[in-house]
Amino acid sequence: MKRTNKDVEPKKKVHVSGISEIRKDAYSISIIRLLKRLSYKQTDIARIIGKTASYVSHVNRGRYEFTMDDLININKKTGIPVFLLLLEATDENDVEENFRPIYEVAKKFFTHSAMAKILAKEVLK
Repeated sequence: MKRTNKDVEPKKKVHVSGISEIRKDAYSISIIRLLKRLSYKQTDIARIIGKTASYVSHVNRGRYEFTMDDLININKKTGIPVFLLLLEATDENDVEENFRPIYEVAKKFFTHSAMAKILAKEVLK
């Protein structure tokens, strides 16, 4: 039987401890934005994760989400730790208010130290 748009469930929001209801695909889109800020093109991202540029385009539009294997491949090829990808992809407004101070400290600490090293590597290539 052929599936129609009526058969497809809308993307559900998920609850992660300390993070309010968010769309899971927002993380993948934010990770693509981060990689683009680091001068990676969609074709580069596709090569890094071992998938097609079409797949990355679908991720960028929210149709698909990166898998854990995709994140691990990004880590292996770029040197950006998975936790930093997720931290960078988390919007401050999605963090519950009582967890924001921890989030802000973690983001400042890890972003400034780790991203500085990663950016330095990119410049020295």
